[in-house]
Amino acid sequence: DAQESRGLGDVYKRQGLYRLHYAWDNAYFPGVDTVLDRPPDTMHLLGAGGILAHENAMWVKIAFCGAYPLIPDGFSKFNRMVRLLKLPHAQRLPDIRPPPEGKALKEITLDLKAAQNFTFAAFGREIFESILTPEARAHPAWASWCALQELTMYCMRDSYDRVNGPRELTKRIETHRKAFDEVGEYIEPVSYTHLRAHETP
Repeated sequence: DAQESRGLGDVYKRQGLYRLHYAWDNAYFPGVDTVLDRPPDTMHLLGAGGILAHENAMWVKIAFCGAYPLIPDGFSKFNRMVRLLKLPHAQRLPDIRPPPEGKALKEITLDLKAAQNFTFAAFGREIFESILTPEARAHPAWASWCALQELTMYCMRDSYDRVNGPRELTKRIETHRKAFDEVGEYIEPVSYTHLRAHETP
């Protein structure tokens, strides 16, 4: 009955039966690697060291940094717009700061967690649209980042059409790949394949 079910549930919790490390424990599934064999979730696959984490930072560096930035005073403008959005606490972004100096473009990331990289993608386009200069809008890195943002939002959908979903996903991947390859700064220092190699297996 319901009372017995609740009681068994408590037992299962105490014994660790609801814990992922228990379910994948080598004692029960010999040969299973709890790190390499666990299916990655979309958020960490893209947002924690994956292409989203890198390209967020690469676009910010191209747009905001350098002697003649595409968006002058970009960091303060972006952070001010983020505060005006009044995002819920769970989606709040910290102030975006310049990526560390001395690192190759392909190695930089913003100081954001995986979930924050998704928040950056989800709300960043609206924010950037409000501060873009004509030079920034014309730069191919903007088109590449927008294509990645659309791909990311598609990956985070609640459900997919079983027939058309894979086709739509492939189309978005190819659109981003082509846009990425149009960015001169990305061609030699970093390649799409290199960034994919940074993603969690």
